Amino acid sequence: LRPMANDAAPAMDNIFINGDMAIDQENEGSAVSVTTTTKYFLDMFLCHGANHGAVVDAQRVEGFGGFGMAAKLTVTTADTLASNEYGHGIKTFVEYKNCQVVADRYLAFAFKFKGNVTGTYSVALVSGDGSNSYVTTFAYITADAVQVVPMMVPLPASKVVAGATGAGLAMYIGVAAIGAKATDTLDEWQAGEFFSATVAADWETTIGNYIAVTGLYGGADLIPAEFPFRANIDELLRCQRYYCKSYRQGFKPGALWAGSRATRVPSTDAYISTPISFPATMRSVPTVTLYSPATGNSGYVRNGSTSSDYAVSLIASIGDCGFSTVVLSSPANDTNVIIYQYVADARM
Repeated sequence: LRPMANDAAPAMDNIFINGDMAIDQENEGSAVSVTTTTKYFLDMFLCHGANHGAVVDAQRVEGFGGFGMAAKLTVTTADTLASNEYGHGIKTFVEYKNCQVVADRYLAFAFKFKGNVTGTYSVALVSGDGSNSYVTTFAYITADAVQVVPMMVPLPASKVVAGATGAGLAMYIGVAAIGAKATDTLDEWQAGEFFSATVAADWETTIGNYIAVTGLYGGADLIPAEFPFRANIDELLRCQRYYCKSYRQGFKPGALWAGSRATRVPSTDAYISTPISFPATMRSVPTVTLYSPATGNSGYVRNGSTSSDYAVSLIASIGDCGFSTVVLSSPANDTNVIIYQYVADARM
């Protein structure tokens, strides 16, 4: 067996979920094009939307530096930042309930970074409600090289503030800005929402430019000598607190069949009993979307007896642990079998 590096004590649990970028339930490695709207592109990680003309593909890709997967943003439409503009970057949240283990301590975090543009890059921590920010920087020296970025940030409890979606902290990596969202005040907490240092590199000026991150760890006071991997099932369950699906892992929502659910109509009616338990208790009551497994159409179920899709009017009795009733737009017969897939979304 491999000895623990430097005989170090075991690290505390990673407050960043999916820090090894291994889980991508929604897209399963497919690229997500991002312009101005912030979008999830793998579990717990978003591409921060820009307010200028650049467009990026956000995608889970083959990893580096000892990690199987990484989060990558690649420029597909280039633009140069102008006054009061900000660019894309990699963003993640920590739920307020999970921040207490590091509140009033130093948040020690580290990640592995790679890009093709050298220069100064920003990392920003922002209170969940956007009221306070801590912006720091690192110098990326060699293009296309893997660089470890370790940081230590004081985290007073007063800066961990729950936002409307339940986040206590947001982290931004690689965002560049000019004007209102940039700051010259570095390495200290300040009032307001800032994504970037004024000196940050504008890496979106050429098509094909990219940034990539993997191995994100966060804990109190100490950066471990080795990344504390969790078992894949444990990491998946943590992700499923925020997003889960009935599809088999490896299949995107909208895929055909891939592990569908079925129920028999109890009587000739539009009300269908669908007693579903989510794999994990979700952060809040989720938004549930049903899919026809035969066509992949969202907002529909499949009547297996008539080989036709039925539109869904309502999903009722939804809680943070599951849902139990589907109302169809038209009645089905009591001999019919209804087949469906679902996605439940309670992300921050």
